[in-house]
Amino acid sequence: LQIRIDHIASFAADVAHELKNPLTSLRSASETLLKLRNKSDQKKIINIIQKDVSRIDRLITDISLSSKLDAELIRIEFIPININKILKTLIEIRRTSLQYNINFVSKNNSLFILGDEDKIAQVFDNIIDNSFSFSKRNGEINVELQRKKNKVYVTFEDGGPGFPLIAINKVFDRFYTERPKNEEFGKHSGLGLSISKQIIEAHNGEILVENIVNSKA
Repeated sequence: LQIRIDHIASFAADVAHELKNPLTSLRSASETLLKLRNKSDQKKIINIIQKDVSRIDRLITDISLSSKLDAELIRIEFIPININKILKTLIEIRRTSLQYNINFVSKNNSLFILGDEDKIAQVFDNIIDNSFSFSKRNGEINVELQRKKNKVYVTFEDGGPGFPLIAINKVFDRFYTERPKNEEFGKHSGLGLSISKQIIEAHNGEILVENIVNSKA
């Protein structure tokens, strides 16, 4: 119970911190808008306000999903699910929706684990989305499924720049948002990988990240 209380307190503090940033920006922009007379400058400030509102909306939506996740995972009914089938279907959908080259390699047509199909698919989809957002437009994402002894391994590999060494241990932290330089600020809440970790650990699994150094690059 104490661990749960500490978790809630920590989550509440993180939420307050993340919401305060766009709210502060929103307040500053609205105060500045009242002082402007130039139409061009007004439009710039209104654009900032709209982006802050969108960011707050994104945060509230993802925070709501994250806060409900613990309760959902406690009540979850674990049944046999075919990881191969989930990945194959998801990758076919994402190839089309992203218009991107996603390769899938598996030596087994059926690899089952006990879990929730929707939650596991959510994790895979989130990782593919992250890989795509950091990858070059003419690159590819490689997904491999394999079984080693009594464990199932799913590996996602992309040609992105990798994570800064100083931050590689923070990628699963709540609200961590090391995003591509050309991506619009506030588009992601930084909860995706944190939620993925919660889901995987609830399935008695482990999620890891590492940089692959390519000497030819």
